[in-house]
Amino acid sequence: MLPAIPIGLIAGIAVAYLLIPHGFGLWNVLWICPVVVALTYATVRLSIKKPAKIAAAVSPIEASRYEQNNQPKGKHRQHKLTPGSLAVNQVLRYKKKNILTAASLVLTGVLLLGLSSVLSSINAEDMSLSGFARGQFVLKISNQELMENPLEILQGSSPFTEEVEKELSQLSGVQKIMNDQHLPVSYDQQALESDAEIVGFEKADMDLLQSCLLNGNLSDYGQMASEDQMVIGRPGDFEKYFGIHPKVGSSVTLKIFDGQHTENLEFEIVAVLDESKIGNHGDKIDMLLLSVDSMQKIAHSNLTYQYVIRVEDSLEQQAESEIDQIVSDNPRLSVDSLSAAIAQNENFLQGTQLALAIAIVLIGCFSVMNLLNTTLTGIIVRRREFSLMRSVGMSQKQLSVMVHKEGLIVVGMGLVLSVVIGGGIGYVLCSFLKNSLMNYLNYRFPFGITILNCAIIILCSVLITTGALKQQSKSSMMEALR
Repeated sequence: MLPAIPIGLIAGIAVAYLLIPHGFGLWNVLWICPVVVALTYATVRLSIKKPAKIAAAVSPIEASRYEQNNQPKGKHRQHKLTPGSLAVNQVLRYKKKNILTAASLVLTGVLLLGLSSVLSSINAEDMSLSGFARGQFVLKISNQELMENPLEILQGSSPFTEEVEKELSQLSGVQKIMNDQHLPVSYDQQALESDAEIVGFEKADMDLLQSCLLNGNLSDYGQMASEDQMVIGRPGDFEKYFGIHPKVGSSVTLKIFDGQHTENLEFEIVAVLDESKIGNHGDKIDMLLLSVDSMQKIAHSNLTYQYVIRVEDSLEQQAESEIDQIVSDNPRLSVDSLSAAIAQNENFLQGTQLALAIAIVLIGCFSVMNLLNTTLTGIIVRRREFSLMRSVGMSQKQLSVMVHKEGLIVVGMGLVLSVVIGGGIGYVLCSFLKNSLMNYLNYRFPFGITILNCAIIILCSVLITTGALKQQSKSSMMEALR
């Protein structure tokens, strides 16, 4: 036990550093290691104290008698003995131990297949497209500018100049440029600067809003624009911000900021949307929604918050280079691209897969160690039984086949259950995530991981059994019978 503790500490420190390098601290290692050593030593000592006392109180003769008499009583039917039938009998003879070994394999398989199902069902491109549903590029005011200044000040001297608009219209392969407009507001009518925004929608967005409708009625776009009617896109955020639940027919008073003047205006709520139906349109639907025509009547400054740009797929790289040049000439702007998001998500998924692999390997080590312990203990304890079998005519090859089949029966049960249970849990988990958080997720069963896991476990079983039998065969039959 004592030599294994330093190995475990070194492995644990190495894994912790690989997973979270920035969270690693030498001082934490210095005080945690002695505590871990003490707890591990105390745990092992306490766990073997009672079994050791029981084992010490049993004489060799009594143990031999227990081993001989530990057979189920009943009528014996004559049947042909084969290595396979003997293997089945042996598995049934030590049910509890074999069930524990199979359970450890099932636990590892469930964790592996459950998590692998989620990772194999996530595609970096699909994951990225959820944020770029309308186009491959989003040209916006830089985050640094937004952190340093309120939106109304930035809109008063907007970086989206006519020159920028002209350059965007001349991009290679440009198909569509969408102008997202935001109007700075505040619920506090004494506020000196905005702390919320109204997002504009156009006539073309009416079908989208209608598909997400929860309460109310969306009338004609022209009527909504003329009467400055408001739609609540995210009722949960509205309740947190205003402290009241949004109701159709009620009104809300907001202080408007447009960079040149401020005024308090009252808006009638005509509809409330269902947040669960928004899907990939999160950049288009926010807490407060107002028609673009209404916003243009209210404000006198440039309300452009960002441009969403769609280009031909074949010219995406060339268009990205041209947009990068526009951003370099206008440092107050920044761009988010689909290609950069895909690369970032691929790195994220690779890191997640590495962390998952390390965790599964550590858990798998316990199941393999349990398999090793079961196999070795069974062979060592049954040395005398094996010698008796050899003495009545069983060949070494038949003995080897019997013991290998015992291990494969236990391993097979564990693997079948792990595939069934793990696959089911993975499917349920993917369905839950798709309906609640990751609508871009498409379930895929991890066949590659499953085959690799089964191959490794079966190979370990065969190697462990072969090694143990080879070592056991070195002792003579008479020596084992003594």
